Amino acid sequence: MAGFFDSLRIELRPDGVSVTVVYPGFVGTDIAERAIGPDGRLLGKRRVSKGDVMTPAECARRTIRASAARSRELIMTPGGKFGQLLRVLAPRLVDEMAGRAVKRGR
Repeated sequence: MAGFFDSLRIELRPDGVSVTVVYPGFVGTDIAERAIGPDGRLLGKRRVSKGDVMTPAECARRTIRASAARSRELIMTPGGKFGQLLRVLAPRLVDEMAGRAVKRGR
């Protein structure tokens, strides 16, 4: 998706259109309670500590601010920033780490 939005940003720049890619981390919504797993059953509660979750209002404020500033991207968490750097340096390691996190439900 990031590559698509990078291309879109470049293509639309002459028309004065900016594209901001947002990486929010965990946002406190009920999406996990409504999500359906591969077996067709509801996934249930999100297994993330409350300290790692931002409110939808905070996420919206940050997104609007970054969009108004025509920022290229907004990475909202320290872990996300580290992940972006690590993805450039060791993409296979990031894939493995993400796979383990998915298995743990985080």
